[in-house]
Amino acid sequence: MTIIKNIILFLFGLFGTFIIIEIYITLAEISKTNWTVVDPEIGKTNKPDADVIFFSEGFYMGRINHYGYLGKDYKPLKEKDKFRIALIGDSFVEGMQVFTRHHFMSLLENNLNSGADNKYQVLNFGKGIFDFNDMYCYYENFVSEFNPDIVYLFVSAKDFEESKKEIMPSVSLQNDSIKIQYDFMNSDQYKRYTRFNFFMKSSIGRLAFNCYKIRNNSKSILFEKFYKEQVSDLPQEYNYLNLTDVQKKIIEQMGGSQKFVFVYLNKIPKQIDDFLKKNVETIELSPSFKILKEQGLDPLYWKATNKYGHINHEGHKVVAELLCSDMANRVLTKK
Repeated sequence: MTIIKNIILFLFGLFGTFIIIEIYITLAEISKTNWTVVDPEIGKTNKPDADVIFFSEGFYMGRINHYGYLGKDYKPLKEKDKFRIALIGDSFVEGMQVFTRHHFMSLLENNLNSGADNKYQVLNFGKGIFDFNDMYCYYENFVSEFNPDIVYLFVSAKDFEESKKEIMPSVSLQNDSIKIQYDFMNSDQYKRYTRFNFFMKSSIGRLAFNCYKIRNNSKSILFEKFYKEQVSDLPQEYNYLNLTDVQKKIIEQMGGSQKFVFVYLNKIPKQIDDFLKKNVETIELSPSFKILKEQGLDPLYWKATNKYGHINHEGHKVVAELLCSDMANRVLTKK
């Protein structure tokens, strides 16, 4: 009986210790619970009103707004006198390497509303690890509810690779029409997600997951400035890549609405670039990023962590200036 009693007391003590650590990690904002959820129609998306702390090559503290995207809480129903801009893309648009006030979303909105009586609203629908097909599904199932007047779709060459994520809706062509399929709820990956989701709802679980993700960077973390090797997360370059038939159909459909503008994060293979420019408007970031690099300010380099990766503070300023210039040209054209 004494052994059983000691085991029970040990388990109670262990459980209590985990609760105390969980409360401490949460209140000290060392880590927060997982902010990603899986919706049966949208797939991977953000948890509304979730606080976020994220360490990468940069550092982010912020929140997901009440409606499940990044930025100010603009409700789906748009006021008649407002002009709404949606940003869609992967982690480069999500931008959880800089604080919200430094993100090109905020810089763009502030620039556009300078003397414009807060007419412009910029909504950030970026989500990490999205590809082109995911962006389309996200727009159809979620972003479109917010009635954007213009959509800046940020793409890199890799986004057009044919891939199938088991935790996102997929697209196919049926009788020359685009069909979104929602069979991911039956996938093995979704079942694993639901199995381990309980742990991700705790700060300890999220912290453990973050440690697992950065396990390959242990030397640079432990030795910091004494470890000279640069960790690179630069996008892979593609000299040749074909669009699928369903991707061509999506692009043609987007071109018909005349509200989509494709923003190139890096060099796009010529055959894809030609097809895009034939159907939609495009903006290239590379020329402006090149000028920034010539000035000694690489938009993808993070001096503090000695890493190449997502867009840094100087890069966000450049993106905001380009989009602001594009918006100014649209206003002049309409006049």
